[in-house]
Amino acid sequence: MFEQGTTFSQIIGTSLASFLLALLFLRIYLPFAPKRPGQTIGRVRLGLREKVLVFRPTLIPLLLLLFVNQIPVEGIQFSFMLPGTELMIMIAVLAAAFIPISYIFTTEGYTLSNGQTHKWESFRRYEVANGVATLEGKGERPTKQKLYIPSEKENAVQTVLKRFVG
Repeated sequence: MFEQGTTFSQIIGTSLASFLLALLFLRIYLPFAPKRPGQTIGRVRLGLREKVLVFRPTLIPLLLLLFVNQIPVEGIQFSFMLPGTELMIMIAVLAAAFIPISYIFTTEGYTLSNGQTHKWESFRRYEVANGVATLEGKGERPTKQKLYIPSEKENAVQTVLKRFVG
C-alpha cells in the first residue's frame, strides 16, 4: 500500500531538509563569527511571534517540504525523504522556537544573537511601527532590513536607532 521513493530521491529530499535546517540555525548562531565590534548598549529579547517572523524565510520552505512529502500520488504514499526526517524537522523547529534569541545593539551596529553584524553606517534612515523596525540601506539600490521587535521595546529601539542611524 505504501511505496517508498528511490534511495537517491530520499537522500536528495533529506539533504534539502538538512540544508534548510542549517540555514535556520545559522541565522542566529555562527560558530566561527568574529567578535562583535563596539560596546554593547542594549539587548532586545525576542518572543515567539518575533522568532517566527525572523525564521519565516526558512520556515516556509521547510513546512512546504513537509506538506509535499505527505501528498499521495495516485493513492500511493510516495516519500522523498528518508524515514525519520519529518520528525527531525519538527523537533529542530521546536528547538529553534525555544532557543533564546536577542537583537544585540552595539556602538558599531546590531546582530541577531551571535549572527552577522550589520554596521550602522550601512543605513541611511529607519522607521519603527507596529513591532517592526525597518532600516533602509545606502547606495543606488537600497535594501531594507526588518527587525521584528516586541511592541513594548519599540521606544528603546527607536532611541538607539535615532542615535546611530541617519
